[in-house]
Amino acid sequence: MLVLDHPVETLGDVEDNRVASKVSDSGKSMVISFVGIASENKGFPQFLTFREKLSGEPQFAFQVVGRVLGSYDVDPDAFDYFSYEYVSHSKMTELLSRTDVAIFFYGCDYDYIASGAVIDCIKFSIPIIALDSALFRDFSDRYNFVKVFHSIDEMVVFIKSKTAINEFIDNSDFSTVQYDFSIAQAVARIGSYQEGK
Repeated sequence: MLVLDHPVETLGDVEDNRVASKVSDSGKSMVISFVGIASENKGFPQFLTFREKLSGEPQFAFQVVGRVLGSYDVDPDAFDYFSYEYVSHSKMTELLSRTDVAIFFYGCDYDYIASGAVIDCIKFSIPIIALDSALFRDFSDRYNFVKVFHSIDEMVVFIKSKTAINEFIDNSDFSTVQYDFSIAQAVARIGSYQEGK
């Protein structure tokens, strides 16, 4: 199977020098963000489950970097940021800038669809943890800043392990990412894939 990156001509200024926070005893929380439109088909209910499993853990803070679609039995004040309204570009930039780890729960609806939210994370050098899908397996095979899990419980164990999450953040290398992925490159990659079949 072939998975293509989201075609973008440029991502602008990439946050090369951004350093994610690590889990520490310093009192500063690691900010974990759901990035993109928060909807059922993008796994927002799973994010809420994940967050609930980490409730009472002061070393973590949660925010939703995007508009929440639908109605959920949740206290918006339990999040650093949560909005049912459109999120402006400047607000999104602010939220991404303070994100330490992004989390994705795309279901089978997104197995073969490129993600602009993932590109936003790459632009801001944000390490990604995700539930297993074709899209994230492909990213994980190519880049060390994406880690794939088979269940929410596996994700919780990983994020609660100070050693594991800190090592993941330390080793996330964004320097190998090809930032200018064009439509022409996508067509060429499809062509070479079809020739190899």
